[in-house]
Order: sequence, then structure tokens, then C-alpha cells
Amino acid sequence: MVLADVTEVTEATETGPTPLRDAPSSSRIGGPGSVAHLRVREVWKGEAPAAIRVAFDPNYLCPAPPRYVAGKTVVAFLIDADEVWETVALSYGTHYPAPGETGDYRDRVREATALQSRSRLPDSERLDWLVRAASRRATRWDGLYELMPQGDSLHSSYDQEIDQRAGSAQLTETQYQKLAMAFVERPSVDRTLPMFLSLFEGRPHHALDRAAMAALEGVLLRDRPPWWIGEAMDLLLRRLGDAAPETRLAPLGETYDDKEMRTVREIWARAKVDLGLPEIPAIPGTPPEVGGVGSNTPS
Repeated sequence: MVLADVTEVTEATETGPTPLRDAPSSSRIGGPGSVAHLRVREVWKGEAPAAIRVAFDPNYLCPAPPRYVAGKTVVAFLIDADEVWETVALSYGTHYPAPGETGDYRDRVREATALQSRSRLPDSERLDWLVRAASRRATRWDGLYELMPQGDSLHSSYDQEIDQRAGSAQLTETQYQKLAMAFVERPSVDRTLPMFLSLFEGRPHHALDRAAMAALEGVLLRDRPPWWIGEAMDLLLRRLGDAAPETRLAPLGETYDDKEMRTVREIWARAKVDLGLPEIPAIPGTPPEVGGVGSNTPS
């Protein structure tokens, strides 16, 4: 696992190795494969030279491919494949830290590597690591997904290893409190908002509710609502005392239906009046450094 600068992305040659050779052709949209040229800054796990060529195929629709963008700094999970390297877990194997987030990735990887080196790992220590991951915005999705994969209805729907996830029922009260305070300090204005609310379903927490309201207000600043907006609003409205949020949210249609932001804003404004909710300043979200990877992997 490396932290590296993507210096260049070139087209693969006809004789060069191409990843995903056995994938069905129907999942490919044409075009040659590519090679990402990486200048390694740090090696966090395993061994790697200072310069790496990574073969990948950006033309796949399913499974989603890794993304390498020239000029960006990537955290990449890699495997040596003779002449070139390949990306482990495809789209989940490339991460692009926002400014100030590299340390969070580095710390979690080094902690995980130390834990993996042990002959026996108690469940409590694994859960502690997942809580630390979920407490930081950079690695929040990675921690939350292991704790409660069903909180991400999109990715869990095709996860063949979902039964192996840790599960949230084993969290201690101290761990819940640590997660709540981490969310209050840095609320999620992305896919992890409904995931966090799912994890805390049935657990009252006034400060967390206010932070979630601020996050939702931030989401509503966008031009278009994300597909998960209905899930987030349903969970939040239940926490805020709405007895029938499904009725209020009916105009939004099904989960993956296209939604109009104007309709979403009108529903939220009406809910605030009906439930006597205070006005909470919005926390604006920031777009990911590179889309289509990690928690933003498409279905």
C-alpha cells in the first residue's frame, strides 16, 4: 500500500498486460487499457520501488475500475503483477485524500498492519480500530461500512461478504459516545450521513441531531439531491419526532428515483415548521478529490 503522486496516465500498448482480462465483454465500453505512472512518496505496507507502473482498464462499467488521475496524490492498494502492477479491489483500491486527510489514512493503515501481524486479534480491538476509522471523515465510510453495512443500501445490496462484517450490536457505550462526538465535531455531508443515522437509530443524542440537521442543510445547498437523500431524511425525521416520515417523503418516490431539489427543500421546510425545529446553519460539503472510488463507487 502506497502514497504516491500520479505523474502520468498513458494508453496501454497492444502487447502490454491488461487487467480484468476475464471480465465479460458486455461490461466494457471499448477502448484500450491504460497505465498509471506513480512516483511513490511513502510505502505503508509491503515493499515497492520509487516508481511504479500500474496497468488498469478505465473502460469497464461493472465492476467499476480504479481511477488514476494525473496530478493527483493517491493512496493505492497494489499487487505486483510481473512487468507492471495492478490495483487490489478495483475502484475500492484507489483513494484520494482531501487536503489535511493523508495523516488519517496513514495512521489507520499502520494501525491495521500492526493488528494484522498478531497471531490472535480480539474482537474488541478490531472494533476499536473501526471506531477510530469511522471517527475521521476521511475514513468514515470504511469504518461505518464494516460496523453496519446495511446502512449503505447501495453497496450492501451486492456485497457477497456482508455476513462477515463486524456488526454494530457489539459496540460499547463508550464507543458509541466516541462516534457521536466525532460526528458532532465533523458532521457527514455525504453518503455517510444516513449510515451514521442508521448506526444511531434508537439512541437519542441531542447534539448529534443538531449536527445531522446542519449536515442536511448543507446537502440541500447542492444543485441536485444525491440518491440517498430520502434515506437520510427518513432517519433524521424519525429521530426528530415525525410519526410518519414515509408519508411526508412520498413525493420523492422510490430510493433510486430521480428527485427534484426544489421538492426536497419544500418537504424539509414544511417538516421544520410542523415539528417546531430550530434553524440550524448549514455545513457545506466539499466534492471528493476524485469521484467514482471508495464510497463513491457506482453500483
